[in-house]
Amino acid sequence: MTESLSGHKAGKEEKTMDCLNGLTIIDLTQGPAGAFCSLQLADFGARVIKVELPDGGDEGRRLPSQRNGRSGYFADLNRNKESVALDFTRPESADSLRKLLQTGDLLVDAFSLRALETIGLDEKTLRRERPSLILASVTAFGRREIGLPEGDDTVVQAMSGIQAMTGFPDGRPCRIGSAVSDSIGGLNAALGILLAHFHRMETGEGQSVDVAQLDSVFGMLEANVLSESLLGEEGERCGNNDASTLVPYDVYRCADGYFSAGLAGDAGWDRFCGALGMPELEKDSRFASNELRCGHYEEFTAAVAPFFRDKTRKELQTIFSKANIPCAPVLSVAEILAHPQLKARDMLLELPEGGGIRRSIGNPMKLDRTPAEFRRPAPELGQDTQAILGTLPGDL
Repeated sequence: MTESLSGHKAGKEEKTMDCLNGLTIIDLTQGPAGAFCSLQLADFGARVIKVELPDGGDEGRRLPSQRNGRSGYFADLNRNKESVALDFTRPESADSLRKLLQTGDLLVDAFSLRALETIGLDEKTLRRERPSLILASVTAFGRREIGLPEGDDTVVQAMSGIQAMTGFPDGRPCRIGSAVSDSIGGLNAALGILLAHFHRMETGEGQSVDVAQLDSVFGMLEANVLSESLLGEEGERCGNNDASTLVPYDVYRCADGYFSAGLAGDAGWDRFCGALGMPELEKDSRFASNELRCGHYEEFTAAVAPFFRDKTRKELQTIFSKANIPCAPVLSVAEILAHPQLKARDMLLELPEGGGIRRSIGNPMKLDRTPAEFRRPAPELGQDTQAILGTLPGDL
């Protein structure tokens, strides 16, 4: 049996069809951004051959959390992949890699152009040998960078503008807790690869896909970029609210933690006041519209904060849900892991590992006819080297 990453088991009587079946990817990436990219394709049936240096392999193998000598971080990002141990920086091994590329549909890497040229894997050379090959890269700053040093998620967040706009006004800029540039950069690279694949299906032509993590995070800034470019106004860190745009739209302290509640405009203002049992707010001229509430954010917050302070998250959830007001408790990681919504969405999987079972994050893309599937756990370093390299042709 195969198990779909939406929790469905398919037997002989019901075989699901992988939508990317037949697509072979040679993955030279190191670290989470590239791994996240190829994971999205592997989950939906693409064959991903991960080429790793024999001395230690992918750096992700050494990242926490470790159990029985295996990194859970690496395992989550590299399920459904095969591993070939090959020192492609050496001429004799680079020849094997180029032969391997003759069997693949695309190459995805995270190297600089200079590094690729050094080992004979520059675009001009590869395109001459295989015109239909798709060449994809996911790097911190992209192929057209201007002499910047190598970067990781911390550097990208700092440079992108997102760190400057995250945190509270009286505090330091704050990094987003998750490595957001790795995941959004990897996801954009996967999307770019699919678009290039569709183009090749129509024309037979390969092309290059160049994705920068910096571009990917910058593309998320939305309103802050508009404020700067259209109005010449520099956005300020605002903590958990969006007082320059929407009020109420905030996180409030409550009896057992914090609670989020708000509106996307003026619609629902009467229901919000009713939920609070404060009809006087609706009649207060300072709060008559969203624009006015934004201008009187401090006064508004002072008026409503006591309502939240003596109620539990569960009580507040009942009150605001009954009034059809968007709301949610602020949950810890442990709490969201136990939340029934994740179970309903099949976002927590129990996958085999080392003779036991480990919980893993499911794929958020839910396709009813061609779902993501779990076919094999993350490979040991070089696990598939002989089986794959032994079938390569003798000459290029």
